[in-house]
Amino acid sequence: MFSLVPSGAAPKIDADDASDSTKPLEESLVSSHGAGVTEQRIPLRIRKRLRLHEATGCWIWTGGRTSSGYGSLSRLGQNTTAHRAVYEFLHGPIPDGLVIDHLCRNSLCCRPDHLEVVTNQENVRRGDAAWINGERQRSKNHCLQGHPLSGGNLYTTPDGKRQCRTCKRERNRRYSIERRAKAA
Repeated sequence: MFSLVPSGAAPKIDADDASDSTKPLEESLVSSHGAGVTEQRIPLRIRKRLRLHEATGCWIWTGGRTSSGYGSLSRLGQNTTAHRAVYEFLHGPIPDGLVIDHLCRNSLCCRPDHLEVVTNQENVRRGDAAWINGERQRSKNHCLQGHPLSGGNLYTTPDGKRQCRTCKRERNRRYSIERRAKAA
C-alpha cells in the first residue's frame, strides 16, 4: 500500500536535488526516510511524516491530525494543517479569502498537484458536504413517511428548507394535543 524504500537504499533523487549544494549530502540521500517524497523545498521534519500511497499517488500525512481528519503540525509557533504548510513551502502564501481544495478528496493528502487554491464556496460546492447538506436534500422526491415532496404538499421554510406539509400538520396536531393535556 505505501511505498517504502528498503533500509540502506537511497530513494530516487531528482537532478535538481543532487545539484543543490546547500543541502547536506546525507539529507539529500535519506530524503524523507524512504517515503518516496523527495521534494527538497519541504523541510525534512515534515517530509519524515509523508508517505507515498502507491495506488493513488497521494502523499499521506502520518503525523498528528485535527478532529476533522486533516494533518496537523506546528509551524512558526502556530498550529496549521499539513497540506496548507506543504502548499505554502512550494508555492508561497495562500491569498486571503482562498482555501486549499483536495482534488483527490483525501484530507490527509499533501501532494501539491492534488491541491488547488479555490474560494471556500467552490471548495464546498465540490466537496461531499454539498451533496450531504444541499443537493441530496433537494433531490428527494418523498419524505421519510413516503409523502410526495412536490406541489401542494411541499412547504419551503423562510430559510429555504423543504418540509412535507402532511408531516408538518401531523407534528403540529400532536403538539397541540400534548399541550392541551398538560394544561388540563
